[in-house]
Order: sequence, then structure tokens, then C-alpha cells
Amino acid sequence: MSCCKQVDLFSSQAEAAVSQVSCDGVMGRGSARQFKLQIPVNFKFCEAVCRQGLAGPGRMLAYRAEGLYSPKYAVSFPAKGRLGWDSRLRYIEEGLADPARASGSYGIASAAAPPLGCGLGGLKRSGVKPCIESALPLLPEVRFMVFEPGSASSADPNKR
Repeated sequence: MSCCKQVDLFSSQAEAAVSQVSCDGVMGRGSARQFKLQIPVNFKFCEAVCRQGLAGPGRMLAYRAEGLYSPKYAVSFPAKGRLGWDSRLRYIEEGLADPARASGSYGIASAAAPPLGCGLGGLKRSGVKPCIESALPLLPEVRFMVFEPGSASSADPNKR
């Protein structure tokens, strides 16, 4: 069953944590930076794959975080072309077909994500939320959670 609710991305107990990145693999600020700090090995993987041109809009990167990492999978969701550019709703729409492939390939049963492309990405939640909700029926076997602004992981570490 899929759902949307308030949850802290890294304490959600989800098997997969999803974060938006730029297509050049940068995780510069906001929740993307928190993701980079929490799972640094995923950042190195994402950056290398992006530099090879193997990631882009509609092509998510799933990394199995071995060892002590929680969550088990780190999923990087390209939501903008380059660092400093605004996210594009089209990229969100294209990428939302990819979680179905990722969950099938990896057997992911639960995932947590920020409101993709919102906040520092420049998109409005009122536009992104319907996109996410329309993709949920494609993932009936995955419990999907969206963390809301104000939870611990959504705090901008650059403002401390």
C-alpha cells in the first residue's frame, strides 16, 4: 500500500531513501545535502555515474548501501539539469515511472522521499503532489512516504 505522510527521511525505517539531485550528480543544499552527509558513499557513486553521462531526467540511480547504513538503498532522483538551476516538473513526471522499475529490480518494499523538486528546487508542492499521487498506483506493493517540511531531515544545514 502506498501513502503520503509526515516522516523524517532517515528515521522512517524505509528500505529506500530517495533524494533529488542535479543531473551532474551534485547534492549541494537542503535535503540533498543531508542525503550526501548521511550516506556519503552514495554521493561518490552518484557523482561518478553522472560524470559518465549515465544518469539524467527519468533515470534514477539506486545504490545498495552495504554495512551499517540505514536505509538499505539510496535512490538519487535527477530533478534538475545542473546545480543552481530550478527543478523541472517534467523531470519529476518522467522520473516517477522509474521507481516502479527500481522497486521491481531490487525488491524494495518501502521508500521515503522529500517533496521532490520543491523547496530549494523551486517547484511548488501544489504541482508536485498530484504527480507523486498519480504514480502511487504504479507501486501498489511499495509503502511510499513523503516527508514534510519541518521534520528533522528537511532543515537546511546551510542555515545553521
